[in-house]
Amino acid sequence: MEILKMSVKLMSIVFDLSLAPVDKLTLLVLADVADESGLCWPSQKYIARRATISQRSVQRVLNRLSGAGLIRVEKRTRADGSQTSNYYHLDLGRTK
Repeated sequence: MEILKMSVKLMSIVFDLSLAPVDKLTLLVLADVADESGLCWPSQKYIARRATISQRSVQRVLNRLSGAGLIRVEKRTRADGSQTSNYYHLDLGRTK
């Protein structure tokens, strides 16, 4: 996976959010690899390794973050139809 320039601005916003520790850490992992527009595409395995949680926990956290409106998940597939890492759009500008 190509690592993008981290977004310090997004990471700063995440630090100020009132979230459960595992949710905040997972969102920080996403912000760390996001570009300035909030787009990233790390694998769930990568997120799990960086956040030191299971891949199943990553799935639960991503669902919570999506439900809270903090991220949008865009499914991606390869040309042969197989699944690849999703796009994650951090929507942190909407936070209060």
